[in-house]
Amino acid sequence: MTNTKINYLDDFDPAEYLDDYFIVEPEIEDVFATQFMIKALKNMPSNLLTLDFSSGPTLYVEATLAPQSREIHMCDYVPASLDVLRSWVDDSPEAFNWTPYIKMILKEEGEAITPNTVAQRIAEMRRKITNLMRCNALLENPLGDNRIQYDLVVTQSVTESVASNLSEWIQVMRNISTLVSPGGWLLIGVTTDTQGYYVKEKFFSCVDLTNEDIRRGYMENGYDSDSFYLETISSPGERGYSGITCAVARKFSHRSKE
Repeated sequence: MTNTKINYLDDFDPAEYLDDYFIVEPEIEDVFATQFMIKALKNMPSNLLTLDFSSGPTLYVEATLAPQSREIHMCDYVPASLDVLRSWVDDSPEAFNWTPYIKMILKEEGEAITPNTVAQRIAEMRRKITNLMRCNALLENPLGDNRIQYDLVVTQSVTESVASNLSEWIQVMRNISTLVSPGGWLLIGVTTDTQGYYVKEKFFSCVDLTNEDIRRGYMENGYDSDSFYLETISSPGERGYSGITCAVARKFSHRSKE
């Protein structure tokens, strides 16, 4: 077992990751993350400009975000992951099949699951995903020269994987928070009770965060404590982690900070 953090660009294989984590029906942690996003979105306005930060090659988040977003941007550190996303957006024959996840999301939303509703959600996702770009959470400007800010930034299983310790994790939260507009929202998901996670035989290290660490990461980066909300769920631990935590909070507006 080797620490792949240093060689992440070489060691992370999008196809391998999808095959290990998403090739079968949605798992309990996928349902949990979806339920959390649906609940959080009810407190937000519609017509959001949304960013899925460091999305990897996955698109189930977009299936949840699409109805409430006017536009969705996606970014990732690994160019090959962006190629996988572009293949799906372009409806290439070899694109990964996200239909089982879209059906799960429609069910959690209370919508009918029919060929028509699935096709409509897929079309909506493809229409609203308008930008695929590189990012790096360790940079003060994670999108480089692109200084756009978003009504909602979502980042799933990213922040704890990028950082090497708690202090660096809080800085990662600060970097990502530069992408959240004043009054906007940041929603994160993290693996917990772990030192890392497996993709097949590869081990990717991460910071083990407590709920209080996560709250601190929000509070030290300009979020309203009254809007902070967090939920956790146990995980079987087969991939190296034993829990999942999702959290969301609203960033103070300039006026509120004064």
